[in-house]
Amino acid sequence: LWSVEAGENFFFLSDDTIEKLRTSAEEGNAYALYALGRYHYYIRPDSRSVSIALSAFTKAYDKGISDALAAAALMYRFGDTGIADREKADDLLMKAIEEGSCFARHIHLRDMILGSYGVAEDPESAKRMLDCMIMEDGEDPFLYQLRGWACQALSSICDAKADYAKAAELGSISSWLDRAVAFSVDEDGDIIDRRVYLEALDAGVANRSSQCLFLKALESVEDYDSVSQYEQYTRRVFLIPELERAAGMGSFSAAEMLGDIYSNGLYGIAEDDQRAYEWYLKASHLYSSSAYEKLFSMVKDGYPCAGSDSADMLALLGARLGSSRLAREVVIAYSKGRLECYRKEIEQYYVPVFDEDDGRYDAYL
Repeated sequence: LWSVEAGENFFFLSDDTIEKLRTSAEEGNAYALYALGRYHYYIRPDSRSVSIALSAFTKAYDKGISDALAAAALMYRFGDTGIADREKADDLLMKAIEEGSCFARHIHLRDMILGSYGVAEDPESAKRMLDCMIMEDGEDPFLYQLRGWACQALSSICDAKADYAKAAELGSISSWLDRAVAFSVDEDGDIIDRRVYLEALDAGVANRSSQCLFLKALESVEDYDSVSQYEQYTRRVFLIPELERAAGMGSFSAAEMLGDIYSNGLYGIAEDDQRAYEWYLKASHLYSSSAYEKLFSMVKDGYPCAGSDSADMLALLGARLGSSRLAREVVIAYSKGRLECYRKEIEQYYVPVFDEDDGRYDAYL
């Protein structure tokens, strides 16, 4: 089921495949139900996608797919059901792990490595667990990718080369970016061989990595200011379609970069607030907390004229994805009587503490 776990895979499904998936789900196939739920959760092709996803996960779990319980847990973690409920999310994840869900184990191990969502940062313990799990199942690409993350956290990215390469070889699209960087930089993260780096990005692009395509597109403007106007035009004409292609393949970085270009008038492109807003919105739908921060800033600065309610919701959505800046803004809004319907969520995760130095409320996760 790991191929369904990887959200980037859904960007490459044909309409015919999606229709077959939908038909099988309607016929009650457990795996099709789970896959359809993940498709709706990640791609959001329908205004009802959230409810469709949760219903599909519930039905798939009832038919014995424990990974579907982990997928539902993420919906409660990020507030897709209306209000973020991390206690319920944690309970569902632990239950899924007890029932043998590989997806739930992956989520928990990632949280251990990164120290996220209330889990203590412990990459050393995570690596030991991953060593044992890989001995039992050497064909799960995400186990190798996670062990690479753990090795990188414990020492340097150079020590993660073998794991990232193995993860990519076994089919993890996102690992192609890790592989490209690991084989091209020194222990300080500086590129030591640009030829190797570009070849690694090409390999990632050939294997459908949207993030590798994004970085390859940026290479075209690496020395933009030092070339002739004609060369600048040529590179600009190349850059925008490539970034759009990468965003269409699921790269939140490409979508956010397009927003930056139109917001700031980069590379000779005229400033266009509407396009900037649209691209930041696209990046936010791909789970970029920094895109939510930029949308929040645009709304606070008066574009579009949506009022405080829109800014408050953007802050809440960005805080759910881990933005400390927007978490503080949520508490400020709440302290002023707004976002009352999210009282349970805000008081559970964002504790307002009065700061006498600046008269503002600070949010502590």
